[in-house]
Amino acid sequence: MASNFCNPSGQSIQASFPSRSGWKTLVLVLLTLLMGTEAATARERREIVYAFRNYERARPLKMILVGEIKSKIKAAQSFDRESPYQNYDVRKDQITVRVMNREGLRVGQKLYVIEKNPHHKQYRNGMIVAEITVESILNNPFYGWILTGQGNLLRVREGQFVARTLESENLEKARVIKKRGDMYMDRGENEKAIAAYQDALKADRKLPEAHAALGKLYLEEARRSGEYPVRALSSLQKAWENREHFYYASETFAFTIDYMEALYLAYNQDRYTGTSGNQNRTLMKIDEAAQACMAVTDHPDCQLHRARAGYYLMEYYSSQSSSEQRAQYDQYRAQTGKLLKSLEESLYGYSEYGARFQDYQAGKTPHPESSFEPAEYHTVAALYYARVYSDLPANENAKRKEKEDLMKVIQHHYQKAVQEGSTNHDLRGLKTLLEKASEMMN
Repeated sequence: MASNFCNPSGQSIQASFPSRSGWKTLVLVLLTLLMGTEAATARERREIVYAFRNYERARPLKMILVGEIKSKIKAAQSFDRESPYQNYDVRKDQITVRVMNREGLRVGQKLYVIEKNPHHKQYRNGMIVAEITVESILNNPFYGWILTGQGNLLRVREGQFVARTLESENLEKARVIKKRGDMYMDRGENEKAIAAYQDALKADRKLPEAHAALGKLYLEEARRSGEYPVRALSSLQKAWENREHFYYASETFAFTIDYMEALYLAYNQDRYTGTSGNQNRTLMKIDEAAQACMAVTDHPDCQLHRARAGYYLMEYYSSQSSSEQRAQYDQYRAQTGKLLKSLEESLYGYSEYGARFQDYQAGKTPHPESSFEPAEYHTVAALYYARVYSDLPANENAKRKEKEDLMKVIQHHYQKAVQEGSTNHDLRGLKTLLEKASEMMN
């Protein structure tokens, strides 16, 4: 096919175009070239690295290249006046990595720094010189995808490689299967949800989201049946061990709440049935989980769980006689008192909630911003202040004003707890205490 055109000077030019069959051939050629380019790009992004952990072991580890280190600085760290290392720089190193393959990456993941051999085309026979923990993954307008990681990186320098193990290969697959389990759980199909979460753990046995979701379902079953939460604690404990791998802070918060609820359920059953002697250890686990929860969010439920565990730890150490155990008692007494005072001022005073306070008084809502029932808070507060009262001198004239003030506080929380329908057995002893104290004051 030919056509005549005129150039700017007016001269006639004859141009030839391919026929229809020629067009088809040209398109096929272009598609082939394009597919070949994409395949080559994929191969470039998915490089295999062979690296040794030490010089003594002859078998290298097969890894997937993640990217190349572009910068290394000291990580920011708050100044601690109590630290014994005042004259030493104990900050961790922070590196920025230009990501070549972001498949399977997640915050909290452990990656390895490889000292590359620049003369080898496939980057093989490298040496693992450091481990880093991924702090963030983001898209930079200049570099593209980058990640930041921290660790003790004395031997690390710019230009070295970062790689991940093949164990993280199935991470994305596991997340997809876990989402399927979430869908079943939302529909109320718990058996299918449990099966999906178990399949997700077959793909990635350390996936904390799947362990946490299983634990939540098992916890609900234990509450309904009244059985000991063995399966719930088993799954939630595994999620706790891998908690740094949660992708979102909201998931960490939801998990820690379920974990503390399961621990408290186990504590109550152990306490009243006498089937275990590890109640104190369970309470300390709740306290540790509450601290992790408070590090993620300032939600009041974290403080409430810690205050409740703190009170029962006070009770445990109050009967101990050694100086170290009494120091523990004093520590938990101060900690719990501070938490209860903060909650009273910020949440249970209700002064800043306006219309929601009216809804609460009318019984339309259990409590704003908290899954805790008010009865549970007032029960813990009443029991705590009763314990503080018992620490005062027995002589009725000693610290009389302080005793009167404490009795008013105990009376207030006791009445609130009873009005809200508290079923805590420990409240029974407070009625007698209040009656005796009233007689003494009169």
